[in-house]
Amino acid sequence: MAAYINRSIGFGDSLVTPRNPLTDEQISSPLQVFGQAKKQINKIFVDVQDYVADASERMIDVNKLCPDVINENELKSMLDYRSKVKGICEVLTRDHMKVAFFGRLV
Repeated sequence: MAAYINRSIGFGDSLVTPRNPLTDEQISSPLQVFGQAKKQINKIFVDVQDYVADASERMIDVNKLCPDVINENELKSMLDYRSKVKGICEVLTRDHMKVAFFGRLV
């Protein structure tokens, strides 16, 4: 009975599309894999940079209109995030980048 259940579950619809190596785009080298990953992470960080820039502009506007809502520390923190994300984007867009490490120095 358990084997029947396992087999019937395996044939059902899945949220994950099964991969077929014969129809998938063949990536012939690790360099191509790296290039694809770099493009994807660049797009992600450009989107994050746009989001942080929009949010910081809104926070600046709110701070001008209602200084009681957002204190100076919160505003400074948001502007720091904006500069950090901008720095990450600059590192990721380098043409000769091989590896980039991001983290905290202890």
